[in-house]
Amino acid sequence: MIRRTQLNELAQEWSLAERVVEKDYVIGWLLWGIGTEPQLRQTWAFN
Repeated sequence: MIRRTQLNELAQEWSLAERVVEKDYVIGWLLWGIGTEPQLRQTWAFN
């Protein structure tokens, strides 16, 4: 889990809104979870 302070630091470093960094972090974990689940990895596709 990422701490709020880390989110804030990354947002400032990348010149992005904190909510964008937080959203991308969550999406990254979601995609990681899908990729590590064999059945989902073989059947799900995103466009």
